[in-house]
Amino acid sequence: MPFTCADVQDMAEREVDDVIDNDDVVSYVNSCFLEYTEAFRKTAEQTIVVADADTFYDRTAGHLIVVKITNNGENYEGDWELNHERSKIKIKEKGTFVVESLIIPTEVADINDPVQVHDGFKLGIVKYVAGLFKLQDNDQNPDGLRLLGQADGLIRKASSLLTMPDRRPGQRIPIARSAGDFRNNVNFR
Repeated sequence: MPFTCADVQDMAEREVDDVIDNDDVVSYVNSCFLEYTEAFRKTAEQTIVVADADTFYDRTAGHLIVVKITNNGENYEGDWELNHERSKIKIKEKGTFVVESLIIPTEVADINDPVQVHDGFKLGIVKYVAGLFKLQDNDQNPDGLRLLGQADGLIRKASSLLTMPDRRPGQRIPIARSAGDFRNNVNFR
């Protein structure tokens, strides 16, 4: 059974010992998704066929930070750039490329919608919703600030744990990191 906004609401209401409106829960969950997009590490891929190396090609709506580009299954380390709005990409070689980008987790529209993130983030989202509820009338409410601090720590810890390699006796299992090494790309200097 999926974890829904109603589950978040139930747990957050127990945290604050008060009733939280359905619309507020939905809004707070979506706010959490936006604030912690990078921590949630949700990615999506787009295939781009470059016929003209001097042309900008549309990126899929909702794709944010470019995590990695591959060409024929190999990491592409050639030259590429994004336009100012980051809605188009120019890859300066012809070919078929797969562009992997961070995306905001799927927005929720209703209290019964599933919260589509890794299970490790759920308690952090609950604390975030409870914290925003406490801060809605007083943005300096100590309980609200404490809950947001706890949410931040829980979400960042879950994100950190998801990037750690598995450890088994006598060996290490490498993992592909979703953030990639984009610091060496000329567009980030």
